[in-house]
Amino acid sequence: MPAPDITAQVLTAARRFERRPFPRPNLSDDDGLLEVLACGLCGSDVASYLGEKHHDGPVILGHEVIGRISDIGPAAAERWGVKPGDRVAIEEAVPCMSCAECRAGYQRLCARSGVRYGYTSIDTAPSLWGGFAQFMYLHPGTQLHKVPHRVSDELATLYIPLSNGLAWMRESGELRAGERVAVFGPGQHGIASAAAALHLGAAEVVVVGTERDQHRLDVAREFGCTWLPRQCPTRSNRPWWSRSVAGPTWSWT
Repeated sequence: MPAPDITAQVLTAARRFERRPFPRPNLSDDDGLLEVLACGLCGSDVASYLGEKHHDGPVILGHEVIGRISDIGPAAAERWGVKPGDRVAIEEAVPCMSCAECRAGYQRLCARSGVRYGYTSIDTAPSLWGGFAQFMYLHPGTQLHKVPHRVSDELATLYIPLSNGLAWMRESGELRAGERVAVFGPGQHGIASAAAALHLGAAEVVVVGTERDQHRLDVAREFGCTWLPRQCPTRSNRPWWSRSVAGPTWSWT
């Protein structure tokens, strides 16, 4: 009896999803199939939906994927150190491991392989390149990581914002212990960056948002951050973070 088809939500045009069936891929010794348990929603997914991000054809979005190994070839199982039933987080990039970016340790920037989860078109076989589906194909070059049992599927989908926050604070911002940090915008990446700054030893982290962000600012405060007062400070009594970043164009909206 043939295996049942796999259902996925396919973005076929701006603001248009279609529910489509796909055949289960035939696996080799070197690849696998992931049962999708949870998938985060990234700002780039919204941009794709609105038509602001280009794809080479219809696409299954979703790159913040937590799943369970469903089927796997023996070579892939040995290489990744996983077995059927293991929960894993999937990195978005599928690197070639031979280009300049990969050799420098920036595998996430690799474009040579031609495959990227949540971005590659369904026109590229076997089509299942995104997390907005029941199952997702695991390319031999996939980078994946086991998820600890104590972490829920939903919470684990924040691994990309958290890893981005660490990279931005440690590498881009070159944060040193004892410094003070201001983060503008208490979205998931903003709060993740604030948490990363505290983890890296920041003396104080201020998270800035609007009054409608109060519930998010409360989350930041639970992490140990300071949050912006409800009223805009005047030029004479601005706190350190507004004096250092605002300059003459300070405004509050």
